Amino acid sequence: MGRPETDWVRRGAVNLLGSGLFGEDALTVQEAELSMLRRLSDSEENILAVQSNIASTYQTLGQFEKALGMEQEIYNKKVVLMGNLNPSTLIAAICLANTLSKMRRFDEVRNFAPDRIAACQRVLGAEHENTLFLRTIYARALFFEDDPEQAETILVDVTRIARRVLGPSHPRTTTAEHELGFVRAPGKFPSSFD
Repeated sequence: MGRPETDWVRRGAVNLLGSGLFGEDALTVQEAELSMLRRLSDSEENILAVQSNIASTYQTLGQFEKALGMEQEIYNKKVVLMGNLNPSTLIAAICLANTLSKMRRFDEVRNFAPDRIAACQRVLGAEHENTLFLRTIYARALFFEDDPEQAETILVDVTRIARRVLGPSHPRTTTAEHELGFVRAPGKFPSSFD
């Protein structure tokens, strides 16, 4: 690039390149960006943001164990740096719960999610799309942990709120509707988290 690593234009270009690529190509650039930020002793918040991008790419590549390890690290560091009730910490909690769900570790989701749902409701609001998504993830865990009635109750409420607040075509609405259909007719179609 011809610019020093400390140059903000170069750093922005590396970040943009990593965001614009897919799969292994994205991972290569994101890992280089993380290495650069660490060499430059960048802020922990910026490092965590790049790690979040890497964890998302790991998920895209189906490398869920790597994604989970990184998301646990991100969540724990955000709790220490920002506290349990920071919106960024709550988003990290949602990402962690989602990965646990994708890995079918429903007992862990069932134990992890309730306190984070309460925190999301307090901080983000009961009708915020991320609060609704975490409730959907939790309902899925309840269903697979043999509590289909409670799962259905939660999904009916989430779907009602999502339709009203986010609209019928919003991804959080369609995910909740799909999960509700799955709970009501298991085996008819796969869960939207598969």
